[in-house]
Amino acid sequence: MMTTQSMTKEASSVLCQINQNPITVIELTKLTGLSEPYCDLVLTQMEMAGLVAKEDGCFIRCQ
Repeated sequence: MMTTQSMTKEASSVLCQINQNPITVIELTKLTGLSEPYCDLVLTQMEMAGLVAKEDGCFIRCQ
């Protein structure tokens, strides 16, 4: 399971862009410079770990 201590630098950069304001995968790719498939993978792992939640196609930070 993903934790903030086990994240790659790229995954950490995705999480740093997520707060309580909903953000889409497309917006995250623009902010981080990472590919959409990679952001999607990282976000799925973060969602499974309880770090982010997905609502209406957007992500918000849980912690």
